[in-house]
Amino acid sequence: MTRKQMYILAGLVLFVALVSIFGIRSKSDVNQNEPGKVATSTKVNSLFNATSTSSKNADVFNPEVPKDAVPSTPQTGGSAGKALTGGTGIFELSMTKDGFSPEIITVKNKSFIQLKVTAVDGDYDFSIPYLEMYLKLKKGETKPASLTTDTVGTFAIECRDVCPANGKIKGALIVTP
Repeated sequence: MTRKQMYILAGLVLFVALVSIFGIRSKSDVNQNEPGKVATSTKVNSLFNATSTSSKNADVFNPEVPKDAVPSTPQTGGSAGKALTGGTGIFELSMTKDGFSPEIITVKNKSFIQLKVTAVDGDYDFSIPYLEMYLKLKKGETKPASLTTDTVGTFAIECRDVCPANGKIKGALIVTP
């Protein structure tokens, strides 16, 4: 092996070592709760970990409903101040760098719901992947998203592409029987 080949080989080994070190460090930084990164709550994560990971939709839909799920109270529609147990309701959903508020919305099956989605502190996108629903919102903008619930289960709500500091945020729509 010539001296030139040894230098090239040493340079490649050094390059691979540096890429490995920085790659591992970057991966561990994403898993920590650092400023600018948004962690999904343990409660939302647990809603999707119950499904077998063999399902291609396991991270966006879980056919199971938590036993303690109680229908949410809409801002308008249905009976004023009462949880939505079928019928129509409007829910206000805010998106911030800290996540969705409320993080979980629970409704009965066969309900018609309208979500008024607001991007509070930046530009975001809003998605319910399993239902193929997608919106882009500019800072301060509110857009409606309407749907009729016809499948019982837990659906992921997420900011998928345009998220704060590249941190994906998640919430859930729970449809009870």
